Amino acid sequence: MSKFNTPLSVVVGLLVLTYFCVYASACPSPELIRAIILEVVVFIVVLFFKFRGSRSKSGRLENMVMHELSDKWASLKFARRAADAFVLSFWIAATVILSVDLSALLGAFTGNTTLSRFIYTTFPTSVLPGVHPAYSLEVLTGAYIEASKFDRARQMTEELFWINKKLSGENSEAYASVIGTLSRIYVKEGRFAEAEIESRKALAISRKVLGPRKMGQILTLVADNLRDQGKFKEAEHYYLEALRMRQEQFGPRSTKVAETSRAYAKMLNLAGDTTSGAAYQKKADAIFKFHERKDDGLINLVLTLVLFIISITASKLLFGPKGYLTKLAMKRLEANIQGHAVSTEDVKKLIKFYEHQKNPAQIERYETMLRKLAAD
Repeated sequence: MSKFNTPLSVVVGLLVLTYFCVYASACPSPELIRAIILEVVVFIVVLFFKFRGSRSKSGRLENMVMHELSDKWASLKFARRAADAFVLSFWIAATVILSVDLSALLGAFTGNTTLSRFIYTTFPTSVLPGVHPAYSLEVLTGAYIEASKFDRARQMTEELFWINKKLSGENSEAYASVIGTLSRIYVKEGRFAEAEIESRKALAISRKVLGPRKMGQILTLVADNLRDQGKFKEAEHYYLEALRMRQEQFGPRSTKVAETSRAYAKMLNLAGDTTSGAAYQKKADAIFKFHERKDDGLINLVLTLVLFIISITASKLLFGPKGYLTKLAMKRLEANIQGHAVSTEDVKKLIKFYEHQKNPAQIERYETMLRKLAAD
């Protein structure tokens, strides 16, 4: 089973790369281009190490050790097969899900709405908890909005309306989310009054289906639309409600709170209350700085290197030429050849183990034994 894992992981890598390419064609931002380059580099490096590992001496030695110990310990053999089955199942599932979802995304991307609508509304991932059936299409729509390609963004939004109406109905959180997306398109186009109308529609649905929770984003959007039209007093009411809701839901140091605080600070400055505006902006900046420090790229890189070194060290200690499990496997082989019925296969395996240990004396000893067995 394990021989299929590498080819399937390659397929999954190519599928993910295709997603990146589709999004980059919609919004060729430097961040996405860097992500594609990084994906390609990681993909090549992983392939290189997988290919090199499977053909290297250390890779062959590890396979020999596991084979010998699996024959001795039935529980280890079962665990190894179960692990292989689990990994294979994961790669198969990932390949199927990504292939089908990507087909739907490409259908919408190329204008084949019949295909995209059919897949998004009938494929089983649409009923998985927490997974939106057209999440990939939502991301594509956002990419078009960021790139100011509003006609394409509206086309994708129409698809999202149809899909969510079909699956969830018009009185649903998902449908309200799409209305919010349309509102953001209007904001980008400077059509603030129309944006306000759409955001209020989304808020009305959200209040009905969500109650007093999970509405921080849409409340902030309504407030933004009011602010951009100079309706500061009414906007303040929605900003404060959004802040209270997001603090209760995510905690006072959440980036969600910071986003609303920053938007509220902008409104306060426009309204002439620069002192309060500066206070809320300072609060938002402190939260963003805190999370930047937590997610520092250098720290992540160091942690990755540390984990890599630990894994290499553990592999050497267990499967190296003089590793703990290697010695166990060799002891088992040496015990086997102490009896009357000596297996030439066991002797050949011992020779290979001692070749990895670069022990010429033992190599010569067992090659002599092998020649005697052949002569007999």
